[in-house]
Amino acid sequence: MLLAVLVASTTLASEREKLVVRTLLLSEHPDNPTDYVYVKGQIVTVLRFEQPVNAAMTKMLSWEGRLEPLGVVGNKVILEPLRDLARSEEAWTDQQVDVFENRESYKAMFSALMRAQKCPEEARKAMNYLRMFVGEGAVVQIDANQSSSPITLYDGPIESQLRDDLGLLEAPGRLYGRVWTSGPQAVIRYYEAQPVRGGDKVPLCAVARLGLGQFRKRPESKPGTAILDSHTAAVFIVDEFR
Repeated sequence: MLLAVLVASTTLASEREKLVVRTLLLSEHPDNPTDYVYVKGQIVTVLRFEQPVNAAMTKMLSWEGRLEPLGVVGNKVILEPLRDLARSEEAWTDQQVDVFENRESYKAMFSALMRAQKCPEEARKAMNYLRMFVGEGAVVQIDANQSSSPITLYDGPIESQLRDDLGLLEAPGRLYGRVWTSGPQAVIRYYEAQPVRGGDKVPLCAVARLGLGQFRKRPESKPGTAILDSHTAAVFIVDEFR
């Protein structure tokens, strides 16, 4: 069963370069945040599963009347909102989401590798304007809600807090991204920043890193989680995610 929150994107229908294909690796942990699917009114989003989908057992929960009737074709589910559901600051609309229940399968890992993202042009321009050049770094509190070690991270969205200025982005601005915990070490990528003085979120491309294996999960970490010894990390601007 896939549980996902539909989020309206501000992407214009004509801006096709921002429509993306994503890989979504489902977590087995019941406490993990619900995954997001980014949609836009009258734009089709396709969920592509590993196995054929049972149309009789597929339905939307709490979204009746806001989307066209679900289309089920083989292993695909087709979503089309009648109109924008709500305002969101996301910089893309999901054109296709490849959904994998078994995150360790060859197909899941291959799909994730093939979807390795280059930093979008919009983010490159914003980073250049804010003098956040590739390799620039700062210290962040990994989870804005966990200020002491150790911390527990879950697969899904994360909000981090800058301890140092990053280019012209002042501390304690916030960074928004995603956590992956399936490997021996946690992986954190950031896609947006919220300036401390307010205003719109700024697109960026950054990763969190720690030396000496400190991003390695503790042995007691449950599936879908990563218990880390440090509550702070270095964040670095990148031009692509690998």
